[in-house]
Amino acid sequence: MRAVLKHFIKALRRGLWTVERVPQHIDVAHGSLDPNRLTLFSIWRNEMFFAEAFFAHYRALGVQQFLILDDGSTDGTSAFLQQQQDCVTIRSDLSFGDLLIARGLDGKMAKMRAGKFLKIAVPNLFLRGQFSIYVDADEFLLLPPDAADLAAVIARLSQRGDKAALASVVEFYPSKLQDLTDAPPVRSIDDLFRQSPFFDARALLQISPDGSYEKIAPSASRRLFDREDVFAKASRVRNSPRHKT
Repeated sequence: MRAVLKHFIKALRRGLWTVERVPQHIDVAHGSLDPNRLTLFSIWRNEMFFAEAFFAHYRALGVQQFLILDDGSTDGTSAFLQQQQDCVTIRSDLSFGDLLIARGLDGKMAKMRAGKFLKIAVPNLFLRGQFSIYVDADEFLLLPPDAADLAAVIARLSQRGDKAALASVVEFYPSKLQDLTDAPPVRSIDDLFRQSPFFDARALLQISPDGSYEKIAPSASRRLFDREDVFAKASRVRNSPRHKT
């Protein structure tokens, strides 16, 4: 409880955060952003294991530009990003886990981690009015069979007047955690599926024809934590999304 109170006091001292305040806390470390190019935004910290496969996969899907916020990487990720001609690297004096009191785009104030706030703020600052994609370094988007690339998806969204697309997240696992201990960095999504061929087959969400959804089962990790009584004393500040646009 003391730790939670300490983080909350720090958040109060940082003051109220809004999207307009963020430019003072973002620096472009490498590259020059073209807002007219189809852009993927992601926040990375020590992601060399996925880096090569990630860029190869999304380039193949039609991503023209990567906007990566490097959250203090120390494993060679920073150097890798600067070697990519289609990547703009930005940095912030906020760390992903910093607790903030922030006002969202809906005008409501809430406690949230800086990482979640930056996922909202950065695209609205750099890519306002444009379609863009946000994924984590370990998330690899698979398109519907009738969509050749992301440009086709965007064309379909524009034709229908939709502003976003909802996709399910399926988590893949190795047979045991030790399998990843000495695993080499992956070069493609095929390498990932070979290393982690197992997935949780239980449906987590039920989506209605009108697009609304309800959670019908906890995630595999949540079920594991509950079974083993893990995280019983974890911080109450949680912002893990169940879905992404």
